[in-house]
Amino acid sequence: MSKRRGIRRRFYLELLLLGLVMALVGGYGLLKVYFWGLEDATRLSYMDIAKSVEEEKIPGDVLKNNWPEDSPQVWRGLDSVPVSALAIFPLEYHKQNVLLVRYEYEHKILAAKPSYGFTFNLREGTPRGIHFFLSYPTSAAAPLYVYHFVATTGFREQTRQQVVTLIISMTCIVVIGIVLLLARRLSDIVLHPVAELAVMARHVDEQNPDKPFDVSLQDNEIGDVARALQQSVRSIQRFHEREKQFLRQASHELRTPIAVITSALDIVDQRRALGNVDVERPLSDIRRSATVMHDIVEALLWLARAETVLPEKTSTDVAEQIELLVEDHRYLLAGRKVSVNVIASDNAIVELEQPYFRIVLSNLIRNAFEHADSGTVELRVGRRDIEISNPCVKPAQLAHEAHSVTADGFGIGLSLVGAISEKLGWQFSTELVGDFLLIRLRY
Repeated sequence: MSKRRGIRRRFYLELLLLGLVMALVGGYGLLKVYFWGLEDATRLSYMDIAKSVEEEKIPGDVLKNNWPEDSPQVWRGLDSVPVSALAIFPLEYHKQNVLLVRYEYEHKILAAKPSYGFTFNLREGTPRGIHFFLSYPTSAAAPLYVYHFVATTGFREQTRQQVVTLIISMTCIVVIGIVLLLARRLSDIVLHPVAELAVMARHVDEQNPDKPFDVSLQDNEIGDVARALQQSVRSIQRFHEREKQFLRQASHELRTPIAVITSALDIVDQRRALGNVDVERPLSDIRRSATVMHDIVEALLWLARAETVLPEKTSTDVAEQIELLVEDHRYLLAGRKVSVNVIASDNAIVELEQPYFRIVLSNLIRNAFEHADSGTVELRVGRRDIEISNPCVKPAQLAHEAHSVTADGFGIGLSLVGAISEKLGWQFSTELVGDFLLIRLRY
């Protein structure tokens, strides 16, 4: 929360600084435009006076300069210009129709040199007066020279300066106000959705990643980020589901090989206790179960991964695989009057994904043995299909377990068979026929 407020505060400060810069630049620009306009108007007014004198629209005795001191003075020819005026505006600065300006400060201190037009000199302060000089060319040989001194300490001039200062100040205030309003608007547009995005990131539920948030419905870049966040949560949720599924399936699938290894070790211990050193058969069972466990783990890891790279196919004798798996799971039939009948075709050697095929067969056989209370479990093996039928005491319960996972692990086997079959493109189905569950697998 503090970080978000810090970003918001910094956002306002940055925009306020930008507003101040814009106000200064804008004020300077307005002042510059004002002086340009004032300079142009002053120059044109002096040119009009000179033109009127040239066209004799003003009486010729104006050249005698009998006007008041605060009025423009006009001279014809450079020789008639007073030395005092030439001292203020030396000859080297004279240009035709170009207004020369020289400021006079307190104690009649002049600026260092004349300038072409108005200039700023903040270090010297406000001038007490301004000297103007204009060289106006005429059709006659001698040009006209206009000189004028304007005092800036009078009421009229001070009022004009105050009005100009007020206008520029108000303009700066308006600019700063607009920038602050823009900052507030941008804050609502940019920072508010970011705050909503932070709230969404804190409250997004891994168990329900599709839960809608207002920010994820926005059709802009923030909405894209929110939707990408939801997609990431979905990926994490799917990963966790695959992890949980792997643990459930591994614990379920490894029960049989662990049981075989435990049984084989018990046989080894018994034979050694009796002095019988013939333990090759149980050791072979242990090695085969270890291989099976390795293949099971590899298969489950492949099934848990998101990629769908298919494993290599190897030549597999389906009937032999079934015989081995039936023997491995026969311990499940202990104490029950259940017989097993395997009917295999003569040519049941096919190319298929052997480790995954073994997992599928193991689950189908285990499922049949665990739910058969009496009768015969029949396995029909074709070249490209297997059909298993087994009698069951509670077919309705078995049908439910075939499509769900219960606390004791029932349903995991058939759900795993379905997942592997779907990923490998096999066809798997279950059907209740009377008191028999009929399972078909086509590969």
